[in-house]
Amino acid sequence: MTTLLLNIIKLMIYEIGQIISETITTSMILSILFKIIIASIILIATYLIGRYISHLLSRFLTRVEEDLRNRIIDISRYLIYAVGILIAIAILSPEPFTFSILILIVGLAVIVSLSDILRNWGSELYIRAVKPFHIGDWIEILGKNGRVVKTDSLGVLIETIDRERVYVPNSVIAREIVVNRTTPYGTIFRLRAEMSSDVDEIYASEVLAKILGEIRGELVDEPKISYLGVFDGKSVFEIRLVLLNIRKIEDIIEFLNKRVREIWPNARVRI
Repeated sequence: MTTLLLNIIKLMIYEIGQIISETITTSMILSILFKIIIASIILIATYLIGRYISHLLSRFLTRVEEDLRNRIIDISRYLIYAVGILIAIAILSPEPFTFSILILIVGLAVIVSLSDILRNWGSELYIRAVKPFHIGDWIEILGKNGRVVKTDSLGVLIETIDRERVYVPNSVIAREIVVNRTTPYGTIFRLRAEMSSDVDEIYASEVLAKILGEIRGELVDEPKISYLGVFDGKSVFEIRLVLLNIRKIEDIIEFLNKRVREIWPNARVRI
């Protein structure tokens, strides 16, 4: 029985060898070698084209910020390399149509998985081109007020008056309204003074104006007080200030809270 089984295995190996020898011909070997040579040429050409495009972009983007210029050059070079590699693999593939479908599926999967990162990169290019703010500016976005302390390829880091660090993705900045409070004449702050709903509007405005007069020397121009109405059972006033030194805002808010609470113990002033 064992001998019969060994003979069958030997016969199968012999038949497989015959099939392979009949299938792989000299023309097929030459065809494979030709494909390898063509794919190699394409890879070398892709590398040279990538370097040439990088050099060309670096010459034409001299007025663009260095960090942004390097990012554009890197992205362009990687895209060229990716296209060249895919073309080379397609040439070497025995079934180009099947390979193309597979590449399409993989490409879509990569795009979906990296969609947030790709959106942030695209938004970064838009933000750097428009330049709605700079590092050190005081901005407001999504109800958050803070000073811009850092920007990178994925988002912007702002620091609030309470020293909280808020990271906002570039994709959010590109689609939301961003208010830049920093002007050539100073930084604009809009404070909210909240107090009991039964206070007299005119009297409260006069008191706030008198208190603000005590810090007039810290302000660029006259502060403006507006009555917004009653919200959640509280009378709300908006105080508009323009400061040259944004670091003074913490001391000013602390001072205003101290003074208004001498008159209305439950009142508070905040950004």
